[in-house]
Amino acid sequence: GGAGVRTVARLSYCLYLVHFPALPLASAIAGHSANSAAMFWLAFLGLSFALAAALHFAVEKPFLIVKDRLTADAPRALQTAR
Repeated sequence: GGAGVRTVARLSYCLYLVHFPALPLASAIAGHSANSAAMFWLAFLGLSFALAAALHFAVEKPFLIVKDRLTADAPRALQTAR
């Protein structure tokens, strides 16, 4: 329910970035099997979420942490400058 929606919301920008490059990979994984449509969607969704999670934790989250630290220090810096 709520946890799944929050996870997708957190990964939404990364999902947007990786969904298009995941298309040819998913197509190659699905191949021409009897259930190629089902395999494609399984591969596409799995790849998209795996790549989005990797991008989120390797790139986006560290930058968000730095941003939070900088914005938390900003009011103190402005007060001492006056």
